[in-house]
Amino acid sequence: MIDFELTDYQKEIQQRAREFAQKELLPTVIERDINETYDMGLVKKLGESGLIGLQFDPKYGGHGNDYLAFVLVVEELCKVDSAFGISYAISSTFTTGVDTFGSE
Repeated sequence: MIDFELTDYQKEIQQRAREFAQKELLPTVIERDINETYDMGLVKKLGESGLIGLQFDPKYGGHGNDYLAFVLVVEELCKVDSAFGISYAISSTFTTGVDTFGSE
């Protein structure tokens, strides 16, 4: 039998991402969309909240957790601001290639 229940850690990450999206993205999402701007300050805040690098080895600055936690963050960000959520997903996906196939 397969258990599809999220772990406590995954639930916590999902909630943190949801709160970040509501607090940091929602207030300016329409304005940023209309003006076609991308606020790098939001990326910095996302990093400060501990939601970047979830799936990467701690020796490279990551958190050493699973990809499902990463996907949960993407999902929560995209619910509020799909452009921001997808840019987060793409940047992390690129880094995955370096993490998987790169060498010291």
